[in-house]
Amino acid sequence: MKLTINEIERFAYGVDRCEEKENRMIFHRFTKAQEDLYCTEAIQLFAKTYATAGVSLRFVTDSKWMHLNVDVKPGSSRTYFSHDVIINGVYADSLKNYDGDFLDGDYHQMVFPLGLFEKTFDLGSGEKEITVLFPALVASQLVCLELEDGASVRKIEPKGEFLFIGDSITQGYDSLLPQNRYTNRVCRAMGLVEHNLAIGGEVFRPNLAKLICDRASIERIAVSFGSNDWSLQTYEETKRKCEAFLGTLSERFGKKTIYVLSPIWRGDYRDERPFGRFERAAELIQAVCRQHENLVFLDGFDFVPHQTKLFGDGFLHPTDEGFACFAENLQRAIEITR
Repeated sequence: MKLTINEIERFAYGVDRCEEKENRMIFHRFTKAQEDLYCTEAIQLFAKTYATAGVSLRFVTDSKWMHLNVDVKPGSSRTYFSHDVIINGVYADSLKNYDGDFLDGDYHQMVFPLGLFEKTFDLGSGEKEITVLFPALVASQLVCLELEDGASVRKIEPKGEFLFIGDSITQGYDSLLPQNRYTNRVCRAMGLVEHNLAIGGEVFRPNLAKLICDRASIERIAVSFGSNDWSLQTYEETKRKCEAFLGTLSERFGKKTIYVLSPIWRGDYRDERPFGRFERAAELIQAVCRQHENLVFLDGFDFVPHQTKLFGDGFLHPTDEGFACFAENLQRAIEITR
């Protein structure tokens, strides 16, 4: 029994809309207006808007098996991917393009095959809750999702959404499994579904903030920029963009609390940049947050221990283990501020 386009749309989370094109289901996490903004203002980042970070399918079924068929396209400089299947909250299996549970060495630079992949998953007997987490750093298009003939299937109603806005680390670089990204870990702990608007290489972009709208389903919001701003821009340019971005976002979300994270540690944070000291990014973000009642500053510098083994590239993007530390510390920081 192949699920219809309408059924898949009902079960899809972390998306603005779904589009059927050339017998593929394309998941759009950004709105059309936001995609158009990247086309005109930052074309070098546009392809990353199609990466399926935070996208998931969630439903209840009594089917004994599920067949997943996907067509995977580039969505970043990374080519490894995994689709994680969760049954009743417990990780069951993955559809991925590499062998084994781990990748050693500079896996972020390795080249892995993309294209068509499929797998049949054993779901066991009885009714169960299924979650399929899509990969964060590639663009996975759904070709087919098939269940046992005559099986029941119904939508899961989540408690709410956690909206994440940020750069590469929030998108998921360099976690191997989507379930291990800090955003998913925090959502799982809070019982929320993720909507991810992060883009690798991104900075505070004021025009993007103008296009982000509040929804009743959004329970939490977190913003995480500053690392690329420090690396790529001057202090004056970042100050102007940070004030405009956070000021607009504060206004658009009214009384809802927005958690604003400063950058985590990076191995080259002592290097000289035109911006100045790396710590100035956190100082700037904190100062801007003080100007708005609904912005809560969270100091992220120590969220991941300062150990190169916890970073996939050795200095910037956390591994699965590094993301576990990130999620634990972020969740603790949020609880303290409540």
